[in-house]
Amino acid sequence: MTEQTSQSLAITPIEIKMPNVPELKVIESLKELARIAAAGQLAKTKNPHDAFFIAMYGMELGIPPMTAMRTIYSVNGGAPTCSGEAMLSLLRKSGKVRVKVPNPGEVKDSATVTIERLDTGEKGDFTFTMEMARRAGLVKEKSNWEKYPQMMLIWRAVSMGAKLLCSDIIGGLYTVEEIYPDTPVDETGAPVGDVVEGTIVEEKAPATRQDSKPDERIPDPTPEPWANAERIDFLLAEWGKKNIQASDVKRILRFDDIRNYAKWNTIFTSGKEAFEYVIAKVNEEMANTPPATPKKSQWTAEDLATAETLHMDYDLADNAAALALVQAKTWAEFKNLSVARSKLMTAAIARKIPMIAYGARYIKVVKGDKETTYVEFTTPTAIRLYSREALRNLGDDWFLYVETWEPGQAYEFAEDTMPPLKVAWEKKSNYFQATSVTVYSSAPEPA
Repeated sequence: MTEQTSQSLAITPIEIKMPNVPELKVIESLKELARIAAAGQLAKTKNPHDAFFIAMYGMELGIPPMTAMRTIYSVNGGAPTCSGEAMLSLLRKSGKVRVKVPNPGEVKDSATVTIERLDTGEKGDFTFTMEMARRAGLVKEKSNWEKYPQMMLIWRAVSMGAKLLCSDIIGGLYTVEEIYPDTPVDETGAPVGDVVEGTIVEEKAPATRQDSKPDERIPDPTPEPWANAERIDFLLAEWGKKNIQASDVKRILRFDDIRNYAKWNTIFTSGKEAFEYVIAKVNEEMANTPPATPKKSQWTAEDLATAETLHMDYDLADNAAALALVQAKTWAEFKNLSVARSKLMTAAIARKIPMIAYGARYIKVVKGDKETTYVEFTTPTAIRLYSREALRNLGDDWFLYVETWEPGQAYEFAEDTMPPLKVAWEKKSNYFQATSVTVYSSAPEPA
């Protein structure tokens, strides 16, 4: 073989680029830091595994580990969340956007935040209103939506704009209330207390082996986990047949979050044991509690009138059908309008009843080189439609109407002389997806 041939067959080394993964020594350092922080008072979470992944997640977003463990939370071990204040800080520190927030003293029933992308030139105004907060069940007695409504409106408007224009910056972050609306938050939008096994608590008391209180019982040996969404929904439905509401269950079991499945598994060895325990406690309370003095109703005539139109948000024939769904004779049986609306939504979701959309928003999300667009219907719980073809197939009028839609814009069907839509759906991991869309021509005019 000649020298020239030998050179032509020589193996040329190539450079293989690895993903941007921290070195092992960095990972080991973060593990130790997470362990120490979770054991002390610094980190919100007391789970070292959650603290470690929060620190890693923060690094990807450009947030120092210690700051990430104080400002990013994983409630119920689910999607990462943060306070509204932290989300605003993340946007501004990126250097890619200009954010203008309103003066809280000038905010009344709505807050509008203006976000401008300095890299792409995109710009939008994003508004969140008290009516939207009420429809979502956020305005509750003694909550910060009553104490600091101006700041809470601003944080939700910031989050709305961040998702629509800055999804590449926030990396999938949500504010705490968006994912866990029952979690109490302060005026910055951060959860109150610590995150222990996914639940926000004021303080962590040591567990004992006494049986006098359900949250102090430690099954021995540790059973296999049994609690999940389907089984807890089944238990709630069975308790409901005996007029035991979810709020009663939370009070009896001293739960901050009834969806904390880890806590169910810690306290009870089976769903049967949980069911019988709650029934026994309710019977005990009824035997020992004298007749209560009737409380002054929180219902106004306007609220009662609104409640009688709640069925219009669902594929229900009339008000009587809605009351039958929640097993009530009148809406006044519930504490207030917000509770009634929440009960109806829970019952409708449990039975997969189609929802009626009187409007929609067209959304575009850009992550790196990938662009996703979808329609989000204005329904009691937002339902996504990833193909506009279903809307085009409704007829020529819809075809021309949908073709005019622009990303980030909201459209009211009634105002645009388009009829409302009946939307069937299915539950995904963290959102509702439309399975079919039809014109709801028989629906009454919305109030």
